[in-house]
Amino acid sequence: HIALGGLYYANDRVDEANAEYEQAVRLNPGTSNRYYLAQGYLASGRLDDALQQFKLIQQQEPTQPQGAFGMGQTYAKMGRYDEASSAFKNAISIRPDYWEAHAELGYAYADSGNTEAATEIVTRLAGKDDTLASLLSQYLYEKSQPQILAAYPSSTFNPFLSVQGP
Repeated sequence: HIALGGLYYANDRVDEANAEYEQAVRLNPGTSNRYYLAQGYLASGRLDDALQQFKLIQQQEPTQPQGAFGMGQTYAKMGRYDEASSAFKNAISIRPDYWEAHAELGYAYADSGNTEAATEIVTRLAGKDDTLASLLSQYLYEKSQPQILAAYPSSTFNPFLSVQGP
């Protein structure tokens, strides 16, 4: 069921993938199967269902970071950045070299407007996982660029006139 769900998921058939993941959890409610199901729920926008599954994973295996990591992903999608940050920090406290959790913490900081903290995460990732550092850096750059909403021609400026000296 997990393999079939993965095929569906890879072909953007998320609802069918979730049905397979649900069947896998019914047959074996272990954390690995729940993780697939929770990620499927997250991808399909079923955020409350995803959060419930990630919480169950965290309860079943509190010494593993995946439950906290998934809760962080879900809270971030919900726009609950403080809770997302706490969950990612929890995952990092369980496994300090969980670079994906560091990066996701950086995204949560950036989305909440804390670009200074997000920039510190980029620095932390540099040399550890350069791809994640680069992606987060690019995200920060794009978020910090001013948006030009409109440009209006000025009636007092004519670019074709020559500049006269004093």
